[in-house]
Amino acid sequence: MQLSKFISNHLDIVTIYKSQQESDVNLNEAIQLMTNSEKAVLVIGDFNFCYLDGSTNSVRKYMKEQNFKQLINEPTHIE
Repeated sequence: MQLSKFISNHLDIVTIYKSQQESDVNLNEAIQLMTNSEKAVLVIGDFNFCYLDGSTNSVRKYMKEQNFKQLINEPTHIE
């Protein structure tokens, strides 16, 4: 897993690459450590699961619980 955080006065951007071997629990913990509820946060990257398929993936569930909103409404690539 690789994460980077870019900080400005009004917005933080967290970029993520999660390999298929990395656990979702570790990703959730990393996102929690890198986000600040006092300003806007944009989390982008490759999570290695399809957010749009309605799955019960724990990362998807965590992001919803933290009030993140999904902005992409279609797959970004095929397969």
